[in-house]
Order: sequence, then structure tokens, then C-alpha cells
Amino acid sequence: MKKILFLMAGAILAVVLNSCTDDGNENSLVINNGNSEVTINRLGGIVQVPIAIDGEWTATISDNSDKDDNIWSDLGADKGKGAGNLNVYVDYFDPSLQQHERKATISVTSGEVSKTITLRQYIGIQDGESAPNADTESSDVWFNKGLGSGYKIDQATFAGCIINMQGVKEAVQQTEYATMFRQDARPGMTVDAIMQDTMQSSKDSLHVDCMINIKFAKFKLTLNVNYNNNATIIENACSYTGSQDLEYLHASISHDDIAAILEDEWDEDTKTFPKDGMAKKLVSIGFLNNWKNIMKYQDDSVNFKKAVNAMVYTYGPVFVTGSTLGGSIFTAIEYDSLYMEEEFGVHGKVTANLALSAIQITGDLTAGYGTKGSRLWENSHYYCSITGGNQSSYNAMLEQLNSNRPDREKLKVAAQQWMQSIRSSDDQDSDNTDVISIEYTGIWNLFPFEISDRIKQIVLDYYKDKRTCMDLDDMGISPTNRK
Repeated sequence: MKKILFLMAGAILAVVLNSCTDDGNENSLVINNGNSEVTINRLGGIVQVPIAIDGEWTATISDNSDKDDNIWSDLGADKGKGAGNLNVYVDYFDPSLQQHERKATISVTSGEVSKTITLRQYIGIQDGESAPNADTESSDVWFNKGLGSGYKIDQATFAGCIINMQGVKEAVQQTEYATMFRQDARPGMTVDAIMQDTMQSSKDSLHVDCMINIKFAKFKLTLNVNYNNNATIIENACSYTGSQDLEYLHASISHDDIAAILEDEWDEDTKTFPKDGMAKKLVSIGFLNNWKNIMKYQDDSVNFKKAVNAMVYTYGPVFVTGSTLGGSIFTAIEYDSLYMEEEFGVHGKVTANLALSAIQITGDLTAGYGTKGSRLWENSHYYCSITGGNQSSYNAMLEQLNSNRPDREKLKVAAQQWMQSIRSSDDQDSDNTDVISIEYTGIWNLFPFEISDRIKQIVLDYYKDKRTCMDLDDMGISPTNRK
């Protein structure tokens, strides 16, 4: 009897131990090394969450959209087997949103066991830091250089990030993607200011790639410019805009390469992108979701238009493909054309040699233009704006720029101090360059050729009768048929 009881007890113990072992296997699920939170700074990129489990698992993410339902983070996989890393893709966190942080919830389930962690993106470069001034023309100009973002042409401001520049910087280390991103330091262009007459232009005959001076873009939208020397009466008003630029860096990204990756990885049958493909690494999660919706509704005109309008609302109608950084003095002059003709024999529009000679900060004046330039300045309305460098260093220069009779020697001394204050560095705290000009293309050029024109027409309707700094009618469609 005792032997039977002993055998029964042993069997029961074996069952209990086996049950405990099974539970132990399920409960051995560990995510993020047991930490309840994973963090990333505002630049975004890819976060890897370690998963430790022997069996199969599934993963989900929630609370990962903003108040306008724009998704800002996503998972690289929704299921897997065994131990490994779960890639989490996180978009750039724009300081202009004026939020301290944003959070999403990541859940991993294996069998009956489910565990969650919090994804937290903070607004600083380091946790606990505050954001830069949200009123600056572009945040993180060294890190993103305005590149890869949208641009709102009715506000002359950068919009949401279309490209994940952190992902691009990693991708270009591979030979296959090496030409996607280019960066050109221009130390030789920081000694003498470049006199610029052209504030806006097209770089090709089809008007696919265009350029605009940032200050000029804002100037075009300003209805009431606060000109100096308003006491001067101008009857036959003509205007001139120009700049003196100190270029420290130029960077660009290929929109054709990005468009090709999007189109190549898009699965028309399932209406999806690969979970861990290059598209998700290079393109922001928010824009990828917009792109997907537009493609999904190609045959539904009503929802197709809604999807395009939603994209334009968030990103604007153009995509920034290039950016020049440094320091710049933008100048607008309102002069009397008849006076110019009678006094100086100048017919038509004036050029930088004459218009800016009164405030030229470097180099020698062209013969005869010194006196003429000063007289033009005295008899015109003028407006000057400075970007880049240490603000305190150009107060003396602004005093001369806003004078009816600038003192050339004092102006040059002040200008030298301002020029020497400009710092171009990959350290965000010491860099004080600003965006001088941008290159851009229509956002429709990020889509397959066959629907680009449909998107452009909807964009034109969206901006119909709105005051803008760019003419969308003239902007072309890339002829590259990538399929």
C-alpha cells in the first residue's frame, strides 16, 4: 500500500513539476531586458528592442499617432520566433509641435503571456533638455539641414519630415545607396560674400528641380514690409531683391532614388511595404502611411483626393531636396525707375553691383558704383534681414544697414565681426549657421509616374486662390518612369 501511495505521489509531483516548467517557459518572455521603457531623442531613427523567448511571439504598437492621426512610429515586424531584436521606427519629433515628449505602447505576446513597454520620444537631443526655439526657421539645421522635409508654400515654413535622415545617413554607408545623399563643405566660400541677384530659379528645363532663397520666400508672402527711409517719395516704383551670402555647407538628397525605392518595394496586391524594408528605414512612418493611402485609393476618386489633401495638409506641396547653410544678408529695395534712368542711365532692372554697393560687406567696389550705389540707397526704400552667426555680433552691422548713409568702414568692421562669429559644426550647441536657400521638387514626384499628374492637379486645386511663395503651375513632373 505504501509503495502504491509512494508511486502516486511521485506521479503527481512529476505532473506538478512539468506544469511549473511549462509555465516557466511561457513566463520566460523578456522584452527590453526587463526595462519598462525604451527612449529615443527628437531626431528619431531606429530603436532595437531585445526579445528573449524560445517560442513564437507577436508584437503590436498602439497610441502611436498624433491628434491629427498622423502615425509617428511603427514596428519592423509583427511576429517572430525565438530571441532577437524588434526594430521600432521613429519619426523626427518637430520642436514646433511644442510638446515635451510623446509616448506609444509596445506589446509582445507569447502563448498566454503578454508584456508591454513604453516607447518614449523626448524633445531634447539628450533626455531632459529643452527644445530649440520653435520660432526659428528650421530646427536641427545641421542634423537635417531642412533636407527631406515638406515645405508649406502659403506660410514659407518647413513642414513635416518626409525622409528619416538618420536612416539615410546609415544607408549611404552601403555602396548601393552611396549617391543618395551628398554633402559639400564650402570653406572657400566663407571669405568673400557671394552677391546674388537670382532669388528663385529652376535648375532644369522641365522645372522639376527648383531653388528659392528662404528670406525671399518669406518676403513674397509679406503684405506690409517695414521699409526704412519711408519719407522718400517714390512715384514709379520698381523693386529689387538680392543677397550677400557666406556659404559653409551644401547638402542634397536624390528624390528619384527615394521614389524608386518606394515604388520597387510597394506590393500592389497586398497594398503593403515590407516590414523591415528600405522604404521604412528611409521614409518617415507618417509619410509612408500617406503614400500607402494614396496608392490604395487610386481607383476611388473621392478617397484618393482626401488622401492627397491629407498629405498636403501635413507636408505641403513640395519636397526639400537640397539645402545651403551659412550666413546671409537679404535685401529688398523699392526704387524709382524714372529716377534711375535719369540719374544713372540705368534702363530696366538694377543688378547687385549697383543695388548692393552701398552695403557691400566684402571685396572691392566695381569702379563708379560706390557713389551711385550710395545715391540709390538714399533715394530708395530698403529692407534688410540677417540670418546665421551670433546675433549680438551683427547689431552694429544692422545699425549701418538701416542707415540712409551707411558708413562703409564701420560696416566692414561690423561685417568682419559677424562673419567671424559664424560657426559650422556637427555639435548642435555650437553650430549657428542657418538655411540660406533650398532646392525642392513637387511632392508628386515621389509617386509613380502614372499618377503624378493626378496628384499635381489636386494639389493645384488645394492652393487655388491662396497666396504662395512658389508657382506650382510651372513646376514639372519627373519624366523618370521607374517601372
